[in-house]
Amino acid sequence: MVKLVNLSLGFSTDSLPLQQAIQRLYNSGVIMVASAGNRCGADTRQDDGGGAFCGPAPTCTSPLTTVKYPAAYPWVIAVAAIDIANAGTDYSISGAAVDVAAPGGAQASGQILSTNKGGGYGVGYGTSQAAAHVTGAVALALQKQWKQSFEQVRSLLQTTATVLPGFTQQQQGAGLIDAEKKLEALP
Repeated sequence: MVKLVNLSLGFSTDSLPLQQAIQRLYNSGVIMVASAGNRCGADTRQDDGGGAFCGPAPTCTSPLTTVKYPAAYPWVIAVAAIDIANAGTDYSISGAAVDVAAPGGAQASGQILSTNKGGGYGVGYGTSQAAAHVTGAVALALQKQWKQSFEQVRSLLQTTATVLPGFTQQQQGAGLIDAEKKLEALP
């Protein structure tokens, strides 16, 4: 059985089929982590921004300001991004749906090393990279205590997170995740 899913994707508008699929996964006990979304992309639809395609929000004609779906659903852990120096990014979407923040990198201050589709390695930045950090932290906790529910996982992520000064709750949720502190809090 699949217990954990990373959803590094996002849509500006809700969709009944997406909502039903996410709700079915949640009801079956699957824990989902999703990227909150990036404010601006080279694509004018702005539904696929991030990485090298994400420009500074002020340069966008109409930057997105609402957490994207599926992260906006209450059955999904929504992740915003900070840079590697724990500073804000100009691309991470914020909002009431954000649960936690994690390193997402930034073009100027350092990008996140990752694997590339088809093999090899590359660098990038965005809320997808931040969501991958959170998914990894959740996977470590599930390895230690497999039967945790979505609510238990989200609560533990939030209660062990570090609130970052200078950020609003809508920008960071409960704060920056702390995988080590999360693991130590498990019996």
